[in-house]
Amino acid sequence: MPYVVTTPPSSEPVSLADARDYMRIENSDEDTVISGLVTAARVFVENYTGRNLVNTQWTLVMPQFIPDDIPNLPNLQNLYSIYLPAAYNNVVFLNYQDLKKYSKSVREVLIAKNPLVSVDSITYYDTNNTFQTWSVGSPAQYYLDTASTIARIVLDPNASFPDTYQRPDAISIKFTAGYGSALPAPLLLAIKQLAAFFYESDQARSASEIRGSSSDELLNHLPAVKAILDQYRTTFLAYPGTMA
Repeated sequence: MPYVVTTPPSSEPVSLADARDYMRIENSDEDTVISGLVTAARVFVENYTGRNLVNTQWTLVMPQFIPDDIPNLPNLQNLYSIYLPAAYNNVVFLNYQDLKKYSKSVREVLIAKNPLVSVDSITYYDTNNTFQTWSVGSPAQYYLDTASTIARIVLDPNASFPDTYQRPDAISIKFTAGYGSALPAPLLLAIKQLAAFFYESDQARSASEIRGSSSDELLNHLPAVKAILDQYRTTFLAYPGTMA
C-alpha cells in the first residue's frame, strides 16, 4: 500500500522524562536508548492497532479512482488487481458482487490511517497527463466520513471522480491523521509499558529473542498491554480471508 509519510511527528507522546520516571531511571546516561525505545513502542502500538497516535501527514498514492461503470462480469480478478490494491489496501475482490457485499463502494476511498484529522489536498494527472488539484468545490464534490471505524472520502451523489491518466502515481491524497493532544490515557500507558519491557529485555540480553517475535508472541509477555491494545485495534475488512 503506497502510504508515504509527508510530515513525520514532531514529538513523541511520551516524553523522555516521563519514560525515565516510569522506568525508575534517575541518570541520563541512557537517554538516547530510552528515546529510541519510546519511538519503537509508539510505532509498535500504531502498527498493532492501525491507529496514528501522533499527528502525521501522509500521502496516499493511487493509480486510478474506481470508476462507476466497472462491467459486471463473472470474474474480474485482473481488472480489480489494477483498481483495488491502491484504493483498498491490497485487497483483491473476485467480482463486482463481492465488492458490493463487503460494502466497498466504488464511490469512496478508504483511508487506512486513523483517526483522520483532515484531507489536505487531492491532486491528480488528468487524461492529458496535466497535473491538477481537485478541490472540494461548491457544491461539494466529496465529504469526509470520520465517524466510521475506517475513515472514508465519499463522493457527493451528484459528483464523479475525475478521469485520470494511466500512470501508477496518477492520484495523490495528502491527509493528516492522529490523536493530537487527545491521545487516550490507556494508549499512553501501553507505550510506557512497552518501552520499559524493551529496556528490560535489552538489559537481560534477550533483545534478539524479542526482535524475532511476532506482535502476538511479544504481547503474550504483556497480557495487560494486549488487553489495552485490543480495545483500540482496527482492521481493514479484507477478502478472501486476509487482513491489512
